[in-house]
Amino acid sequence: MRTSAVQLIVNSQNKEGGWRYEPDGKEADISVTVCQIMALRAARNCGIAVPKPTVDQCVKYVLRSQKADGGFRPNLITISGNIIGSQENNVLLADCHGVVVSGNCIYSAESRNLLVEDSSLITIGSNSFRRHTPAAHAGVRLVRTKDTTIQGCSFQDEEPKGQASGASLLELEDCRRVQVTGCQVIDGAPCGIDVVRGQEISITSCTVAETREAPVATAAIRFRGEGGENLVALNTLVCPGGQPLDADDASGVRQG
Repeated sequence: MRTSAVQLIVNSQNKEGGWRYEPDGKEADISVTVCQIMALRAARNCGIAVPKPTVDQCVKYVLRSQKADGGFRPNLITISGNIIGSQENNVLLADCHGVVVSGNCIYSAESRNLLVEDSSLITIGSNSFRRHTPAAHAGVRLVRTKDTTIQGCSFQDEEPKGQASGASLLELEDCRRVQVTGCQVIDGAPCGIDVVRGQEISITSCTVAETREAPVATAAIRFRGEGGENLVALNTLVCPGGQPLDADDASGVRQG
């Protein structure tokens, strides 16, 4: 039985030199690969033969996957169907690629409901972002992130004065090729959506509204800093006492 288990691991190694969650996986995953090579090491410690080419191919895959700083980039992750709250950052994605965050209720963080930094190919869909107490925060922040979609999400700040941090509900800073579509952004202050130095940012078919009896928002959508090829189109923007769209001349925003 032990030999058969080892043979299954050896036979399941793919062309990249690693393993996936199923024996016939065509792509490798670093976390699964580490588990498999640890199992093979344990087998060898027990006197079971492990082919050297299997180990050599694994080592090559791991070295190819290593970043310049010595770490490894998380990828191929799904965060779905959860209720997440009361953390410093309820969901934190740092240096990630190919992650899906969908179908979650995320509420009342100490800092951000979702913080994404230095990441790419992120899909954020059909989530609810809110807070239920004045002591917490509700925002979503993307920093230095690219090739990302935010679709069908609901954002709401239920407190009359806005967040104590002064942050808008959805913040994009130094981001490129981010599409925000079909979202409801309610009662953000100073803004619902706040973009700083954005490139190829598309905000379409969203409702961004200030609904407080005593409005505090200064703009529904704001673009600041130098940017280019940004699009704002087909949105419903409601901001009593403020501006529907506040865009610096250098921000490169066109309205469709």
